[in-house]
Amino acid sequence: MTKKQLILLLFLFLKPLFIAAQGPIYITLDVSPSMTGTRYNLANYSAQTLAVLNQNRNIVFVVNSETYEINNDYKQIQKRMNEFGGFKYSEIWDIDKLNAIVKPKTLNQDAFIIGDGYWAEDKLTYDNFTKIVDSGNVKAVFLETISSKSEISSFENYFHGSDIGKIYKVTSTEEIINAINQITEEITGVSAIPTNRLLAVDDCVSFTTEMTVNNMKLMVQASSKLSDLPKIVSISVNGKMLNFNELGSPTNEGFAHRMMGLMSSGIYEVTSKIPSGSKIEICFDKAIDPNLLKIYPIVEAEIGNFNLAIQNGQITQIDDNTYGICKENNTTEIFFEINQKENQIPEELLKKTDVKVISDHKTYHAVYSGGVFSVSIPTVKNTTTYTIESELKGYFRKVSGQKKIVKTDNCKPPPPPRLEPLPMQYLHFGEISLDNLLREGRISSRIVDEQTGEPISPEYFDIKLSNNYKAIFKNIRMEFREDNWIDLIIEPRGQWCDCFIPDQLKIDFYADPKEGMTIDGKYYRPIQAILTVDIIKEKSWMERCAWLLFSMIGSLLLSWYLILISRKKRFRNGSRIVFKYPNISSRKTLNPTYITSDFNLRKSGFMAWLNRWFNPFVTEKNTIGFHNIDLTLQFIAAKSMHYVYFPKASFNESTMESVNYDPDSKDRHIQLDENNELKVTHQRLAVGKTTNFLSYAFPRKAGNDISAFRFVLGIFILLLLAYFFIALILIIKSLF
Repeated sequence: MTKKQLILLLFLFLKPLFIAAQGPIYITLDVSPSMTGTRYNLANYSAQTLAVLNQNRNIVFVVNSETYEINNDYKQIQKRMNEFGGFKYSEIWDIDKLNAIVKPKTLNQDAFIIGDGYWAEDKLTYDNFTKIVDSGNVKAVFLETISSKSEISSFENYFHGSDIGKIYKVTSTEEIINAINQITEEITGVSAIPTNRLLAVDDCVSFTTEMTVNNMKLMVQASSKLSDLPKIVSISVNGKMLNFNELGSPTNEGFAHRMMGLMSSGIYEVTSKIPSGSKIEICFDKAIDPNLLKIYPIVEAEIGNFNLAIQNGQITQIDDNTYGICKENNTTEIFFEINQKENQIPEELLKKTDVKVISDHKTYHAVYSGGVFSVSIPTVKNTTTYTIESELKGYFRKVSGQKKIVKTDNCKPPPPPRLEPLPMQYLHFGEISLDNLLREGRISSRIVDEQTGEPISPEYFDIKLSNNYKAIFKNIRMEFREDNWIDLIIEPRGQWCDCFIPDQLKIDFYADPKEGMTIDGKYYRPIQAILTVDIIKEKSWMERCAWLLFSMIGSLLLSWYLILISRKKRFRNGSRIVFKYPNISSRKTLNPTYITSDFNLRKSGFMAWLNRWFNPFVTEKNTIGFHNIDLTLQFIAAKSMHYVYFPKASFNESTMESVNYDPDSKDRHIQLDENNELKVTHQRLAVGKTTNFLSYAFPRKAGNDISAFRFVLGIFILLLLAYFFIALILIIKSLF
């Protein structure tokens, strides 16, 4: 498409929005000789599409200075191709006709002007049209085919710096599609569902709605023949089929010049109400690219409950859309809400809503907190106008009517508000069974006006709770319901706490009215009290506390076992018996030489390891045979690492000598240490008598694994004993 085939789509919207308008719709279509080929193809298609989107209104079609009633038949626009190229100035005449039939004082009239824009060069026609627009009662959409940039300069200058118009410059069929999609959002007041939220499988597209949908419009657009366009064959909600209507199938394939600017679309409507959380599935007669599909779920969102806050003086309401403030204020804070008529918008969706205030051609983004949006704007001028625009992707696009803030001389300080009492006896919490508390943990109550007895919405208060039972409850919090009831949510730490939950909970409760907030025109005092909740225990003490009792006994038994294995006598790591016997060749010399052999006291193997560390009832032992002297001794671990024992019964006084041997001692063992050797005399027939020595040794620098093991056991023993005493205290406490 060349520069001379540029399409300009200009959308001028005045308040209220199209969705609230009920007056007539005007569509003008330029058929002058300058409209050739692609220009007229796209213009005619756009006129058809806009007629379908507004078919519930009375549509007046203006062409060649004549008017025709569309009468819900958008295809009449296609037939106007026969009148194409008749008169050079037909577009100017169309606008003159429009200026004549539109009544500036009649509310909610809409005009769609489609042509090449030459009429804007006629000063009289242009001035007459802008007077109608300036009245605020006409909303207009311009779809213009232009031949030079200068021809749109008058429109750009007219709308520059204002918040009443938008200009879309498009150079392709794809951009025409995008522009019409945006206009559809303005007409329906709905933000189309983003494509990335649509799940396409085979010939179907599905998504889940997070809000209640009153009805739904769907549009499929493509640069193709109507027969090639995917057509909806079924729409279901949670597997249940819905009825839907095909509103129209605009197309220009009958006269599109060499298929340049070929466009077709299908527009559908679902009138059934769809609850939030529903899965919606749309199926077509052929595979569809989700980018061609636009879904507009219409919800009843509205901007309301306006309030202002200033530093000085008082606020007076002049009319529904005008407030007076003290002239000393150069900034004003605006508060407002966005709600559905029947269902409250979930807070997580409100947090995603893009809300901005436009004032004096500047944009200020609103902040959301506690169900209320707020924004500060400058109010330096005597009169400040502002509008509020909100958009939640996939649900709604809402714009408030134009509002005014006017400076006045009313600068007296406002009188202090009278605080209404709100006694705590009107805040009732019931009783809950222990089983329900552990399973659901939900108790309901509400705040009631003392004078009227009517419930007060808890959303007007900043409510705080203190968790006085952090040991047994993870969290105690509030949730608000639409019926003005408060749900007290108690989150136990688990079934283990059911033994020692008291018979009555006492929770610190604080409720402060939000700053500057009135409830039915009244101000309320802060609430501070202790809330009591009775706990009904249906199970017996043994059923509730058996696990605690058995675990306490188990901890005591396990502690006793760990103490036993900690006190068990074991051989030191690396400890050994050193056996010295003389070298045969030097046995008859005065200083015979000796051969040394080491015998490890610790046995190898898994069973030996298991018995060493985890059998508390058997002291570690090892029997070693010294075959050179025909001697076998059993060595027994001692408390100290510096010595070991062997049985006294194994001591032979005729062949053994030891300083640790006492024949009169009642000990059944003889100590063998590192400083005193056991001397053993042995008679061998071939060799004769030999003197041999046995001694105990251990590596002094080796790691002491016994001490490390006992240290770890000591930690476990302390923890188990601590648990035992805590459980004992809790059991005693649960009995009283």
